Amino acid sequence: MTRRLSAAARRAQLVETAIGIAEDSGVASIRLRDVATKADVSLGTLHHFFPSKSELMTSVARALTDQLSAAITSADWFDTWGVRGVEGLNQLMSMSLSALWQTVEQTPNRQLVTYEMTTYALRAGDETDVAGIARQQYADNTTEVAQMLAAMAEVTGTRWTVPLDHLAPLVLTFIDGMVLRWLVDHDAATAETMRAMVARFIESLAVIDESAALDADDTLSPQSPAEGGLGPTIGSDPDDSYL
Repeated sequence: MTRRLSAAARRAQLVETAIGIAEDSGVASIRLRDVATKADVSLGTLHHFFPSKSELMTSVARALTDQLSAAITSADWFDTWGVRGVEGLNQLMSMSLSALWQTVEQTPNRQLVTYEMTTYALRAGDETDVAGIARQQYADNTTEVAQMLAAMAEVTGTRWTVPLDHLAPLVLTFIDGMVLRWLVDHDAATAETMRAMVARFIESLAVIDESAALDADDTLSPQSPAEGGLGPTIGSDPDDSYL
C-alpha cells in the first residue's frame, strides 16, 4: 500500500526516485512509468506533480543544484568568528571546497548524473521543452556560488576586485573541472592539490575592505542553510494536501 505523504514530501520522493534511476542506468533511462513504479505510486499521481517528462527533468536538475549548494555551505565556517582578511578568505574557501569534496567522494554516481543532465539538455536541441534545463542548471549554480562568495567577503572583511557575476562562473568552472577529472581518475592527491591552488587563486582576487568594520564582533554572520540561508530545499512549495 502506498505510504501517505504530504504533497511536498511526495514531490521530493519522486524527484529522488528519478535521480536514483539515473544513478543506476543513466539519465536517458528515466521514464515516467518506471519512476512511478519504483516510487510505488500510480502514473496518475506522478502526472499530478509532473505532467511531462521535461518538468520532472527540470526538477531533477534543480535538486542536484540544491544538493551542490548544501554540500558547499555545510562547512563550519558559517559559525566562524574572527576569521579576517584575505588569508581568512583562503581558509573559508578551502573549508568549503573540502566540504564539497566529501560529498563528491561519497556520491560519484550522483555527480556523473549532474554532467549527464547537462548533455541530455544540450543534445535535445533548442526546439524541445528540455532545451533550457542546462542553462537554468548553470544559472542556478552560479547564483548559489555568488551568494557564497558574497557571504565569505562579508565574514572576512574583504571585497572582491572583480564583479561577482564574473567571479562566480569562474569558480563554478573550476569546480566542474575538478569534479570531472576526479570522476575519471579518482586521484585524491591531485584533487587535493587542485583545491588548494583554486583557493589560493581565488584569494588573489580579493583585498581588504577598508570600509568594513575592523571589529569582528560587529560582523554579521550569514545565515546557515538551516536558518534559511543559501539554497532552497526540494519540495518547499507550501501545500498541506496529502497524496
